[in-house]
Amino acid sequence: MRGWAMKIKPKKRGILIAIGAGALVLGGGLMYFSTVSNSGEADNSAVELPADVAETNTNKNAGAGDIPKCGAGDIVLTPITDAESYGPADNPKLQLSIENTGEADCYLDLGTSQMVFEVQTGTETVWRSTDCQKQGDHRNVLLKPEKPLKTAALEWDRTFSDPETCDSSRQPVIAEGAAYHLWVQLGEIRSAASAQFLLQ
Repeated sequence: MRGWAMKIKPKKRGILIAIGAGALVLGGGLMYFSTVSNSGEADNSAVELPADVAETNTNKNAGAGDIPKCGAGDIVLTPITDAESYGPADNPKLQLSIENTGEADCYLDLGTSQMVFEVQTGTETVWRSTDCQKQGDHRNVLLKPEKPLKTAALEWDRTFSDPETCDSSRQPVIAEGAAYHLWVQLGEIRSAASAQFLLQ
């Protein structure tokens, strides 16, 4: 199982700093999540958002001035994998794209406590990113229309997820051409479709 977590550093005017590898910029926005070791707890990583995708408030219960909270109908979540088929020695890298499809700026909690990556085969969930997640945070982030944010890659080690065995070895899932689907969720908003991939 691969856990993941993120913490926030104070903003510095006009400066974008990302600590760690794999930070990715898309459409003027940046989100970073660390990829971590198999079966243990995640190390924290730090990120700052650029000015046009500003963090409006880190308090999950606080408002964001005159900027409204994004409605579920204005947010599109897209699951992304780095390939459609993986060889026996290749681990899938999973990502999440978040886009405001409305006409006005809005804010949404994009903290790690809100995000879920889920791998299914058929109707069975075999792995969930939050099973061993620690120190999930809350961060209200300004989302501008048509400027999607994309997380850095989260690597799945092709094992079954079980919150009771976060610090022990895990059973590998079936491969040999088996089909899997990645679903993503942000709070109560779930992706409308999955991303299918094969494990050889």
